[in-house]
Amino acid sequence: PEIELPEGKTADQFLADLCYQGLHQYYPHPTPEIEQRLSYELEVIKKTQFANYFLVVWDLISFARKQNILFGVRGSAAASIVLHCLGITAVDPIEHKLVFERFLNLERQEMPDIDLDFEDDRRDEVIAYVSRKYGHDHVAQIITFGTLGAKAALRDVGRALGMPYSDVDRVARLVPFSPNMTLERALEENGELRAIYHEDAIIHNLVDQARGVEGIARHASTHAAGVVISREPLTRYVPLQRVSKGSGQEQVMAQFTMEDIAQIGLLKMDFLGLTNLTILSKAKEIIYQNHGIEIDLRHIPMDDAKTFALLSSGETAGVFQLEGAGMRRYIKELKPTAFSDIAAVVALYRPGPMEPINSFSQANFSRVEMSAASRSRLGRGTGIASPHRSNMVDCPLSRRRCSR
Repeated sequence: PEIELPEGKTADQFLADLCYQGLHQYYPHPTPEIEQRLSYELEVIKKTQFANYFLVVWDLISFARKQNILFGVRGSAAASIVLHCLGITAVDPIEHKLVFERFLNLERQEMPDIDLDFEDDRRDEVIAYVSRKYGHDHVAQIITFGTLGAKAALRDVGRALGMPYSDVDRVARLVPFSPNMTLERALEENGELRAIYHEDAIIHNLVDQARGVEGIARHASTHAAGVVISREPLTRYVPLQRVSKGSGQEQVMAQFTMEDIAQIGLLKMDFLGLTNLTILSKAKEIIYQNHGIEIDLRHIPMDDAKTFALLSSGETAGVFQLEGAGMRRYIKELKPTAFSDIAAVVALYRPGPMEPINSFSQANFSRVEMSAASRSRLGRGTGIASPHRSNMVDCPLSRRRCSR
């Protein structure tokens, strides 16, 4: 979108001015390492021509701060000192040794993701501001399609064929529970399903017909976070439709998906409404009303023993990303004593690298022997390397492969 710039300034110059103003706010006595890191990041942003994008986010966060809308930034954006100096992220990437190339890399000049969380009951205020700022015909939410999975395809086709529900349900239950499961894979992995498919002509027909509709769009809805912003009216690039909210308020939605929006070169942003931020905001209000204490979430101590004791007990209901049953089990086993422990368990608790969690916990309690060199490289006695981050630090030549 079109950015309002001071007279005589380019987007890159204005971004640099804002960053150097923030530098002295967040780093009163900047070291040469800090100054070099900021200069390097600004140069990368200039080469990739993403300064306008950073300024759009800065303006948006400035609005949220003025309106006392609690916000957060997730993902690799925390690795940018530019975003830290702009007041967008609260995490100091120098202190935590975060790798900027995990966020923006000259070797893969793709739009970096700055995923923004807002209080869920105030997200509409943010979208309304963006619409006023850039024009109502330049901003829209984004469509998402719900597609027929393997089980749903079987049930829908069975209903259309007039088959008894119990017969269809028996077949559907044989499809394994697994992410992105297809009927093709189900036939390979489940011997019982494969047997009745070959032995029963009716089941054979059911599965074949279901394979024909599997993966097609069944319904459309508004993406939970996606917003597209354009320099020109959106009607020049994408089809639009009006959608009604429960309150009777109408909004505009682009009929291209997030992936399609990105492919044609439009700016897509993630504005996610997060209940946890609403809870934090309400808690701050209640504390102030009852005790007259103004809590600044950016200056909460990271070494509070009582907080770590509470986390170690597994009492994490309502704590973002730490409240699931599986996460609570692992955090009780780990018993974190430092902020880096929390960061590590959140990074490891996902389908890909979950297996090393037990090894991480053991190494954290020094139950695994490691050489001094390994401990120095791998960090706080963990013995586990985070695949993307560690490879980007240790093996620069592997960066391109890791980024895919």
